[in-house]
Amino acid sequence: MAKKKTGVKAKAKKSLKTAAVQPAAAPQVAPKTAPKKNLVIIIAAAVILFLAVEMTFVVKKQAQSNKKPVLVTTWDVKYGGQIGMPVSGKSLFVIDNNFNQIKRYGKMDGKVIEVLQFEVSPEWAAEDSKGNVYVTLKGDPVVYLMKKGKPVEFIKEGFNDPTNIVIDNQDNIYISDGGAGKIYKYDIVGTKLMEFGGRGTGKGQFIRLGKVSVDSKGNVYAIAMANPIMVKVFSPEGKFVKEWKLPLTALTGLESLAITDDGNVYINDMREAAIKVFTNNGKPLGKFVNDAGMTYKIGVPGSFSGGQDNYLYVGSFNVAVFEPILY
Repeated sequence: MAKKKTGVKAKAKKSLKTAAVQPAAAPQVAPKTAPKKNLVIIIAAAVILFLAVEMTFVVKKQAQSNKKPVLVTTWDVKYGGQIGMPVSGKSLFVIDNNFNQIKRYGKMDGKVIEVLQFEVSPEWAAEDSKGNVYVTLKGDPVVYLMKKGKPVEFIKEGFNDPTNIVIDNQDNIYISDGGAGKIYKYDIVGTKLMEFGGRGTGKGQFIRLGKVSVDSKGNVYAIAMANPIMVKVFSPEGKFVKEWKLPLTALTGLESLAITDDGNVYINDMREAAIKVFTNNGKPLGKFVNDAGMTYKIGVPGSFSGGQDNYLYVGSFNVAVFEPILY
């Protein structure tokens, strides 16, 4: 009987030993799906954020391009044929080539100051801080100073084809000579200070020079009437600063620049019958054909001026004065 017990115990021990060495079942591993779901969520959120930013940018840009100026005043003007409307000093001049006249108005109230009569068609006019008026005449290479309603020779440089005259805040006189492609600078007594520009295709040169304008700091802006049409900027010392393309399809010769105190550049686009606005580096900001209050509609802006006094003057079916647009 003792041997039988021993056998039973041996079998039990063997059974326990066998059970002890059996490997445990492998643990269940959950499928790795959570990280993929998180990645999809992150990508979707990024796309939504990008679209929101893009939409905000588009809306902001659209709102900016649709900005309109504040209308200050309007007044009627009569003329036979208008080829220019320079604003200078306290005056607005209407260059009437049909009647060979320059009509001088108060620039804000439209009151007639005087009517200057000539034997030939006038080209341009400008006024200094003392009220002196300077004019150029068609086909005449001389700048005249008006005295008692009569033109008196003032600068006899022998220009090729003087296009326009502008006077800065220091009473320096700038003359654009389209024929020579040069810009001349004189002081108030007629002493030549410098000349710059010239014919050519280089920076600071012109194939065909159009009108020049000055800003309140004395910088000079010139229209280069070539292909492409460009704006070229010079310092008060005549040093070339920069140039940029002016995205107009064509020029009629009636276009003028106005540079406001914030440095923005305005031009009358005859083809689109609108006033276009650019940054000082040529980036388009917008355009307008009416004022913010929708009370004035610009027809064909055959004349345009201003900027030095931080106002814009548009000649259409009458004269309208605007404040610059705040961007």
